[in-house]
Formats: sequence, structure tokens, C-alpha cells
Amino acid sequence: LWLLMSWTTSQAQEPPTLSNLELSLWPEYDRPGVLVIYQGEFAADTALPIPVEIRIPARVGLPTAMAYIDELGQRYNQAYTTQQEGDWTLVSFSLETTSFQLEYYDTLPVDSTGKRTFAFEYVADYPISAFTFKVQVPPTAQDFVLNPAARSVAPDMNGLVYHSVQIDSMAQGDSRGWTLSYQKDNDSLTNPPVEPTVTPLPA
Repeated sequence: LWLLMSWTTSQAQEPPTLSNLELSLWPEYDRPGVLVIYQGEFAADTALPIPVEIRIPARVGLPTAMAYIDELGQRYNQAYTTQQEGDWTLVSFSLETTSFQLEYYDTLPVDSTGKRTFAFEYVADYPISAFTFKVQVPPTAQDFVLNPAARSVAPDMNGLVYHSVQIDSMAQGDSRGWTLSYQKDNDSLTNPPVEPTVTPLPA
């Protein structure tokens, strides 16, 4: 009986599996820093609701967007709580669907010559069956380098170039790291905010 109870407890504590996770970096997209986007989907047979905990660097503060995604791909605001654990902030939420999206901004160091360099490390919060890492290249960037290099470098329908890395699977706690760098002689953004139009009042 004790062995059966121990096995059952062990099974219950096994973490859910992400069937796929796409992690994207968009430097200088609509802010001067780097937009980091998590798009995750748990296995279809995962019991709902799913208690989820995602770690993000404590230095970035709170997520700027947190959403659950329904069966039609629509995004809705997801309630969450946070707790700081050393250099990390633990973002916790109860997911009523199998898919979510989390976003935050990180700073992008720039030296006196206009060279941007950003180091990124990901530690898997859950087992992942398929992992994709993508970096969007700013349109006016020069000499863009991703290290380790991506096997796929291609433009999307809008002409923006992406460096894409595919990893078959990751165990919980596995880590991967990349460094991107490029030269840029301006502060232009890929998708700058639209300035509000002001209509002058009649005299």
C-alpha cells in the first residue's frame, strides 16, 4: 500500500508538458529595448485548469502582456501573480485553456559606436516537445550576428528577416543561450507608435 501511494503521489507531481513553445526576440520593435514573447501550448490532454509558473528576469519588472488563447486563436487578458526569487520573477497563473502568451521588454545595451549586443538565456520551466527560438532583425540593422547561428534565416510576408532555431525537445531545467549583435546608426523602430492626430479648434 505504501508503494502504491508513493507512486501515485509521484505521478501527480509530474509537471505538465508543453507540446510546443515559441520564444521570440524582437529588438527595437516598438520600444528601444528588446520585446520578448512566449507563445506556449500545453499537451491537448492536460487537465484544466493548468497551474502555470513561468520565470522571467527580475530586472525587467512585470510582464507587459499576459494572455490566454482560446480555440479560435483569440487572446484575452490573463490574471496572474508574481513573486521574486533571487534574480528571477515567478509569474503564476491558472490557465483555463491549453495556450498562453506572455510578453516583456528587456534593455538593449548600445555602445558608443552604435553596436547593439544582447545576451539571452532560457531555462525550461516545463518539459517541451518542440521548441522554436526566433529573432526578428530590425530593418536598418547591419552586420547582424546570432551566436550560436540559426540554420534558418528567411523573410516573412512583410519582408522582415527572422533567424529561427528548432529544437526537438527540452527537459525541465534544460537551458539554452544565444547572443545577438548588430550595428545601427539610428534609433528608428520597426513598428513605431502612431502619434495621435490633433485637430485644431476653430478660432
